[in-house]
Amino acid sequence: MRPIRPGKYRHVIYIQNMESIRNTDGEWVDEWVDFKKKFADKVPLNSKDYFEAKASNAVLTVVWKTRYDESITGSMRIVEKNKDGSIKEVYDIQGEPLDMEGLHREMEIITEAVVANGG
Repeated sequence: MRPIRPGKYRHVIYIQNMESIRNTDGEWVDEWVDFKKKFADKVPLNSKDYFEAKASNAVLTVVWKTRYDESITGSMRIVEKNKDGSIKEVYDIQGEPLDMEGLHREMEIITEAVVANGG
């Protein structure tokens, strides 16, 4: 069994889950809420350009590798944040996370992000 190199997980990511919360008016609204903070390896695969409503966009596919966590599901998303806590990039999880070796040590999460104006 090969050891996991913790130094390769150099990106801080936030796993977010959709939750119903009360707003300031007391109404229930659905919002993305931080679920877990993780360290991960970011592997960009490709980008596919497309045109929609006269605006150029790129769909960026990224695979995130991180320590295995069975609580992460395909209905969640991954967010990278700036140092001030504002959202830098949002990645939608595509399908269920993969336990590639079947050992519950490391997992891969395939995501897509729509980058406005081609980046």
